[in-house]
Amino acid sequence: MIRTFILFISLIFFSPLLYAGKFQDLQGVQNLFKTFLDAQLAKNSAVTDDVEISYRLSKLDNRLKLPACAQKPEVFVLKEPLKAGRNTLGIRCRANKRWTIYNGVTIKLVKPVLVMTQSLNRGDQLTKQHLRYQRMDIGLLRQGYLSNPESVLNKQAKRYLPAGSLVNPRYFEAPDLVKRGEIVKIQVKSPAFQISMAGIALMNGKAGQNIRVKNIASKRIIQARVTKPGLVTIF
Repeated sequence: MIRTFILFISLIFFSPLLYAGKFQDLQGVQNLFKTFLDAQLAKNSAVTDDVEISYRLSKLDNRLKLPACAQKPEVFVLKEPLKAGRNTLGIRCRANKRWTIYNGVTIKLVKPVLVMTQSLNRGDQLTKQHLRYQRMDIGLLRQGYLSNPESVLNKQAKRYLPAGSLVNPRYFEAPDLVKRGEIVKIQVKSPAFQISMAGIALMNGKAGQNIRVKNIASKRIIQARVTKPGLVTIF
């Protein structure tokens, strides 16, 4: 309660110093930037117990001469929302001689992200044994990252991934349920009947994908949809 009262008294008696005199107090402007950033980052939903957040605010040029603003200048984000990495803030005076200036701020957001514990070849399936967490500044991860493994587990790699590399969802795809050269069951379904026969897959196939299959008995090549591992269906 005492701290709140002191803060209230300070705002009443000392805020005018921000725009006292002929020119704007640049240190006061810098303090407005800091107050704005502290408030914005405090309510950021990305900040949790396992996340560390800090920022580096660029200093204003001491040679800058801004007309004193008759009211408290307004701070804003040039391109919302604030994000990890480089951002640009602005501050403007809407009274008397209007002005607007900009300042850069770099936000450092360190959080656990997934990296590979061992290499993975193209076509190999990702499991929990391939993953571990490592704390990194996500503002530096330009190629993307992942914190929750659920979206990539049991998917197959689209390219070779060395141990220690970041887990990026772009590098994974749904696994092939049918492999080229594999013996599969061809199921023919209609409202009136259902029959099955053996076939050979002539290409890899994912769930829901149409692939070419050779009927072993008739030697005919047909198109069938991959339904599950080892099963293709003709509707």
